[in-house]
Amino acid sequence: MTSDVEAIRTIGKHGFFLDEYKGEYSLTAAYEATNGTFYRKWAKEKVGKDKYSDKDRPVKVILGDKKTAAAVLQKVLSEFSDAPF
Repeated sequence: MTSDVEAIRTIGKHGFFLDEYKGEYSLTAAYEATNGTFYRKWAKEKVGKDKYSDKDRPVKVILGDKKTAAAVLQKVLSEFSDAPF
């Protein structure tokens, strides 16, 4: 994950990072700590009815490669507006 990327604040102490790793783009959930720094949220994934993974993973939405990510985000924008993007 890219550590030099600045978080994008959404509302209150919530936000997200736009990350790129090996050509794959994702939105990673973030929170603002009391010191004003944003940190990525990590959690254990559910792997069964009552079981969770051993490792924490970042809470993220994978968008795909650059071209696919742009198309996905345009689709999201079009859901909030009548204007095509």
